[in-house]
Amino acid sequence: MIINLNESHREHLSVLFQLPPEVIQDFCTLTTNYLKDGPNQKLYKSVSKKLSLPSADNVQDSVEGLVYFLLLATILNISEYDFCNTLYHMGFTQDDKCEKILYEFYTQEKYNLYRTLISEYISLLHFKSSGDLRV
Repeated sequence: MIINLNESHREHLSVLFQLPPEVIQDFCTLTTNYLKDGPNQKLYKSVSKKLSLPSADNVQDSVEGLVYFLLLATILNISEYDFCNTLYHMGFTQDDKCEKILYEFYTQEKYNLYRTLISEYISLLHFKSSGDLRV
């Protein structure tokens, strides 16, 4: 099963498709930090300068695109084949090492991704004073 992302999400992820494996590993770390603490503009600005990207927004967009992709992969519980196939169809033509880094990151962070999904779902629930559940 290939995950179909809209053009905007694919564009945000396209920055990653041109990076060497060690930088992709850094983006995985940024993604972990994003899941724990939210966006960090100061760090994104530093990374954008290091990678010669136009702005910190490019880094944040890439991190958020990766988070979104990983959350969808978690929801669908996709296999390694489907994960790598999805990356390929989005334009990721790097070597297998980069795909493996992203897949290993996905499998290592799956628990945290589930927690993120659950906490977001719970925050969507609201209770009225009468005790009725509203979504």
